[in-house]
Amino acid sequence: MPSISSRTNAVPLSGIREMMDLAVSIPNVIRLEIGDPNFQTPRAITEAAFNWALQNRVGYPPNSGMPNLRKAIVDKVRRVNGIACDVANVNVTVGATGALYLALLAAIEPGMEVLVPDPGWAGYPAMVGLAGGIIKTYALPADRGFQLDVAAVERALTDRTGAIIVNSPGNPTGVLSVARSCKSCTILLPGAISGSSPTNATTRSSSTVDITPSERRKRSTPRASCRHFRSRRPMP
Repeated sequence: MPSISSRTNAVPLSGIREMMDLAVSIPNVIRLEIGDPNFQTPRAITEAAFNWALQNRVGYPPNSGMPNLRKAIVDKVRRVNGIACDVANVNVTVGATGALYLALLAAIEPGMEVLVPDPGWAGYPAMVGLAGGIIKTYALPADRGFQLDVAAVERALTDRTGAIIVNSPGNPTGVLSVARSCKSCTILLPGAISGSSPTNATTRSSSTVDITPSERRKRSTPRASCRHFRSRRPMP
């Protein structure tokens, strides 16, 4: 009889989803457990999606996303975020969760440690575990306003550290980390893969992550606070 894999069984249930399931059973409850906005999808977006479907443009897209969309993302992150990249660095996913999970699959080997903030988003343990990694936390001290503490990140580093996840604006704290602290974290792992993704302010349905091998492409240098993903593979 087939059984669920030990890797899947080891993934913790999301506390967010548990609260969501509880909330739907309570009449007239104010929903704060999930990251939905308090406004409807703008009409222009709804109409564009409707018109796209009317034109029967509903087949499989390119794996990395529509070329014109990827070009628009490149223009946006250059203009707004000050991040230098090109279309080859951009992959469009169905959400930030999928983007981060794919980045972890591409960046870490089984058994490697992934540093995540504490307090932090409840989804990190599941995606790290499914990617074969081991969660290790670094503290965001309450007495420092939950600001990113580069020294705490550095103390958490070991020779098994495969990736560092920095989240700004913080989830669940909402704190915007100082830009120089985010940048400092990007040099703690002088390894093979670096990249960045939009902040939590970006809608989940259009989030992107770029993964840029440093030996082949120019590194991006964020000029503003952002969620930054950096990884190294073990030396041979």
